[in-house]
Amino acid sequence: MAGRLVTLLTIVVICMCNDSVLTQPSKPNIVMILLDDVGWNDVGWNNKHIKTPTLTKLANDGLILNQSYTQPVCSPSRASLMTGRYPHNVYMDDSTPLGRDAAEGLDLGLELLPQKLKKAGYSTHATGKWHLGFCDWKYTPTERGFDSFYGHYLASNDYYTHKSGRGLDLWFNRQSVKDKDGVYDTNLWSDRAVDVIENHDVTNPLFLYVAYNAAHSPYQAPQDVINSYPPIADKDRRTLAAMMSVVDEGVANITKALEKKNMMNNTLLVLLSDNGGVPSAGNNWPLRGRKGGFYEGGIRTPGFVYGGLLRRKGVVAQGLMHLSDWAPTLLTIAGVDISDETFDGSDQTRVVLDGGASTRTDIIHYLASSSPGGVIRSGDWKLIIGKSRQVGWDEDPFDNPTPTKGSSKDRRQAGQGRPATGGDRIQLYNIKEDPTEKSNLASQYPSIVRRLRSKLITAHKTKTAVPEVVTTTAGHPPIFKGVWSPGWCVGGSNGEAATLVNTDPVVG
Repeated sequence: MAGRLVTLLTIVVICMCNDSVLTQPSKPNIVMILLDDVGWNDVGWNNKHIKTPTLTKLANDGLILNQSYTQPVCSPSRASLMTGRYPHNVYMDDSTPLGRDAAEGLDLGLELLPQKLKKAGYSTHATGKWHLGFCDWKYTPTERGFDSFYGHYLASNDYYTHKSGRGLDLWFNRQSVKDKDGVYDTNLWSDRAVDVIENHDVTNPLFLYVAYNAAHSPYQAPQDVINSYPPIADKDRRTLAAMMSVVDEGVANITKALEKKNMMNNTLLVLLSDNGGVPSAGNNWPLRGRKGGFYEGGIRTPGFVYGGLLRRKGVVAQGLMHLSDWAPTLLTIAGVDISDETFDGSDQTRVVLDGGASTRTDIIHYLASSSPGGVIRSGDWKLIIGKSRQVGWDEDPFDNPTPTKGSSKDRRQAGQGRPATGGDRIQLYNIKEDPTEKSNLASQYPSIVRRLRSKLITAHKTKTAVPEVVTTTAGHPPIFKGVWSPGWCVGGSNGEAATLVNTDPVVG
């Protein structure tokens, strides 16, 4: 009798201890955090001056992505992330952001990552910056697979007034939000993410997209956080550092909410940036270049993966990854069959979960308007065909807090020598041996130039045409009661351009 009682008690204890496990969904939760204009040297695990203890711990305890590549500006990067395609294959230019006065958006004929995950049973929520079109409601997040959206549509806004120029740009689903004046953007997005987690039904898998507009201009942060950094001559650099600290606090709150909800063990948390930093506020040291360009500083960005799903932790992944890889990778991890999908991205599940070798050997960074112009990475080699402006290396102002007058130009060249290759039409770099791109080897390795040039020519043959875009004042805030609102175009599909419509919209 005593033995039977012990057995019964053991069974009861096991069931009680595993109650949270039994309520977890069979599919993993996915939290995608996208930073804005955050360069290589703007995070704590790469730069001792930046106070991001939470991000640094998550990176070091997870999987650091040492060769994580993006497009050079916002919209093309976000398009690639959402579609698993290169921008030049989805009717978009590789290096041009969407404008607030332009009737354009991410082609409506494309099925995006949240739409695919929603079909697989996921609850899908987005907060923060969108920047993939807004002139037609069909371009906006809740029409593209998200159950909810709390954020802004345009490239940037004031972090406290939530205005872009003369118009308010803050939305909850289809409702303009007008009662958050004075509340800091980053805190709004973090608090919304925590609210989504706290109210999530854990029997369903969650896809949460947190797209911080930090550290995009304008450079604004709470003064007490700015004061936590030492005074330096470059005030924007000091403010950007504070912006990153506020992001860090937000991510800490998100991870605490996941842990409190017993979700972290079944969650994959991914943190990326959409492009390189903008000196001198942002910093890409020691990489060459900046946002908007195709040197490493513009497209090689900090990133990591963290969570209970990782089978290897404390690892630095050295293989190539591109934003287009995340759609096929996350879908595979979510148990979605992608065998019939058309992706430019590669399934990098082996890298993400096991720290294994990358399945990618090439990245088509850019295709110019005419062949063979463009930028390609193949193995260790990177080829640039097309005249590029002279761009050097920007030292971190924190390393030289009181520069002498007139030394800015010298510091931008960082004492490493003026770039002698910026005006060359053909540039070839060995990124493994020369990650800071100081030695143009095109004349020494003509056979490699020919091989990579041939790949660019092949890519140009399948490049999609970018629709002609109408620039207009039809969406200006005075027409919509002071708000940047959808409702003034009909979105384009399958390569067709968006068209203007005559409307008399009313925004609540």
